[in-house]
Amino acid sequence: MAANPFCILVGVKLDEPDDLALREALELGARTPGSHVHAVTVVEPIGDVIPRTHEGRDAAIAEAVTKLQRQVSEAIDDLTIRQNQPPPIARVQVHGEYGHAAQALILLADLLEADAIVVGMRKNRGVKGFLIGTVAEHVMRHAGCMVLVVRPKTTDAGPHADPVCADCLARRKETAGTENWCARHSEHHPRAHAYGYDGVSADSANAWGFSEPPKGAS
Repeated sequence: MAANPFCILVGVKLDEPDDLALREALELGARTPGSHVHAVTVVEPIGDVIPRTHEGRDAAIAEAVTKLQRQVSEAIDDLTIRQNQPPPIARVQVHGEYGHAAQALILLADLLEADAIVVGMRKNRGVKGFLIGTVAEHVMRHAGCMVLVVRPKTTDAGPHADPVCADCLARRKETAGTENWCARHSEHHPRAHAYGYDGVSADSANAWGFSEPPKGAS
């Protein structure tokens, strides 16, 4: 019996033109050839009031799905351009649900037997806000599969973090990442063991090696 394809469910926010969660889900699918990606947008009620008529719900869902189809198509086109080839994803489907976002994502993930759920964090939320009452937090607590939370990359780790050193950044760029720290900060960060693939067969017992710190290094 053939194994089920790797199934990824991603919650998409239609009000965010650059949806990092959608992009990450498609890239994850591209790294897993033959996978299925299910993009879902959830039309949420205003407060706790859910419209009584099915017609009102259906119209809102249909409008959201149309927008979602366009957003997914643009994201696939963008990924195709960046990777110079169509992503090797077997199927991409879009879904529209009605209700509360976290509950809808968890239920749909169960129905689809998803292997992973991808959700995003809003740009105006920090870690403190994320930990209390967000969709991502609820999904992480209650989902029955792996959950990947995507947030915009930032170097601001909080008020107690030092700013990123411009000299360290320049050193990483100059050495293509083989050295992480400038001369000043290397005193506090000893050279780490660097693991990397040396190009031999993946079946070889020595396919992965590591570089030792130079003699005399702490």
